Amino acid sequence: MGEPLRWIFVVLLAAFFSHCMTAPKRIVATDYRNQKVYMGKHRSYSVGALPKHWELKRDRGGVHFYDPQSGASIITDAFCEAREYETDPSVLLKQRLDGLSELKIQHEEKKENGVRVRAETRWEKQPVFLDLAVFQRRGCQFEFVAIIPEKDSAEVHRNFEQFFGGFSF
Repeated sequence: MGEPLRWIFVVLLAAFFSHCMTAPKRIVATDYRNQKVYMGKHRSYSVGALPKHWELKRDRGGVHFYDPQSGASIITDAFCEAREYETDPSVLLKQRLDGLSELKIQHEEKKENGVRVRAETRWEKQPVFLDLAVFQRRGCQFEFVAIIPEKDSAEVHRNFEQFFGGFSF
């Protein structure tokens, strides 16, 4: 599942962020160290710890972790000084997911200044499961995405909850 999963990850990530912010000033997540995601040189946000088997991948477009045991990916990104942060997080998340085929929202939960959604979609006739959380704080939008190839991956969901559950800005 290595290379095909990588392809699924790239395509889903591209679809997820296809409606990216278009404001002239945009600060995005660029680096990760010691449970902090850096947005340029002077800004960062904290996240929860992931188990050691999650590998940090140096990709463009956010901070990406990969779990070789499950084939799952967890991505986080932040957008600051963009226009869309004024929109309700639930509406924004649905706009992001709009381009995915056969999308089924399984669960939606409102959070303080945010929303969490679990969804299922298909890619190349294979089911792919998404766990997403979006938060807004002080003019920034913070996005967390888990892309999971197996439906019953309770451990990945727990790891994802721990990761975005440690969010502070």
